[in-house]
Amino acid sequence: TNNGSNNGEAECFSVVFGASQATRPVDIVWVIDASPSMGEEIALIEANLNEFAARIGGSGLDYHVILIGSDHEHDTPGKDYFGICVPPPLSGAVGCPDTDSDRYLHVRRDIHSRDGLDITVDSYPEWAGFLRSDQGSNVHFVMVTDDNVGAGVAQEFLGFTANAQSPGFPQGVTFHSLVDLVGYEPNCIFDDNCSCGDERGQAYIDISEATNGLVLSLCEEDWSPVFDALEQQVIEGSEIPCGLEIPEPEQGERIDFDKVNVVF
Repeated sequence: TNNGSNNGEAECFSVVFGASQATRPVDIVWVIDASPSMGEEIALIEANLNEFAARIGGSGLDYHVILIGSDHEHDTPGKDYFGICVPPPLSGAVGCPDTDSDRYLHVRRDIHSRDGLDITVDSYPEWAGFLRSDQGSNVHFVMVTDDNVGAGVAQEFLGFTANAQSPGFPQGVTFHSLVDLVGYEPNCIFDDNCSCGDERGQAYIDISEATNGLVLSLCEEDWSPVFDALEQQVIEGSEIPCGLEIPEPEQGERIDFDKVNVVF
């Protein structure tokens, strides 16, 4: 800065600032196909979702978990559904059906093989208030299904998240696909080397690629790598780049920006 001294020589001084790491809140929306072929996958989610949330919380993130899916087993004409029941501490109480809490919201809708995206959009008024759009939260969707949906529906979903009528996504969304990566083939034996569902989840994969999300295999018996990859993606995507405003000089002084040095 120059303090206006008579000799015109600039005086040098330094200012030290401390910065702390900052993150945006994260809202994670799990959309779960509860059709009869999804029993093992639902059991894995019920067994691991609390640990997944705890590890995200342990990193310092402020998180919300929204689960869209059935809350009890029942039959409807032509369709059967598994119940999904997440235990505490995400659930607010022991027992099934599970209970909503400060961090957890169960949107109790029946999702079958191919209607997950439609129901997610249709149920938006039920979970929109659980998003922290006013805080600029990052929203991650995790689709879990062993089937597919038409490409047109996928485009409608992308339009929904970008539409001013659904303002809960100020940072956009990241969409992760936990799907069958192969698709049924004749004489296929359901194992890790072949299909684990009816159809390759191509429409969901397309959304993940469009939003820089993960594409993960539903067929794995050990889901530890699945939850590890999701955890890493959620945490890294929530960090806010640092910026520093140069302080205003005292009255009668000015800053020569050609002579400013920043040491990080």
